[in-house]
Amino acid sequence: MSRIMVTLSDVVCYNTEDIHGADDFYLRGAVVASFGSDKRRTSVLTKPIKINDGQTIQFREPNNNCIFDEQVPDNWYVKFPLAAYDEDAGKDYSRIQKVHSEIIAAVDTGLQFTGPILPLIAQRVKGIWGGDQDDLLGNHNENWYPIRSFNTGWNAMNWDMSGGTDYYSNWSYRVRFWVGKW
Repeated sequence: MSRIMVTLSDVVCYNTEDIHGADDFYLRGAVVASFGSDKRRTSVLTKPIKINDGQTIQFREPNNNCIFDEQVPDNWYVKFPLAAYDEDAGKDYSRIQKVHSEIIAAVDTGLQFTGPILPLIAQRVKGIWGGDQDDLLGNHNENWYPIRSFNTGWNAMNWDMSGGTDYYSNWSYRVRFWVGKW
């Protein structure tokens, strides 16, 4: 049995999606540890971070940026189905609890069907956000990582994303996070 912690570190912006100024960068998704039908999962929804070209901004989330903290057997696997967005919609976080419960429901559905989880999360929470659709900046791969593959202590992980095809919409980011195992 190992204690697994996942904490967000920072986001590096090489180039924003919005050419007229800073992006409002946030993450939505989950952290899932599982083996067979047994699972531990937490939803992830960060507050938007105003970030511009060349900046590195630390995540400032409740509980020291910890997005997962569970005891799991060493033969389990963990995945990080996360999506990054630039917020364009009205900044309405009054429904945040509803978003978290919908993310968990989507994770549970995805695990039952063993398919990709991110499309299910996007589908479940789409109706909650109104107005202008937020710009999708990237999806973290949904690979399963064996718990035994992590070294004891903190393990650094990077998630690079980029997109766009022209001057008006061409972005590049790196999200850094840590996976702790004890």
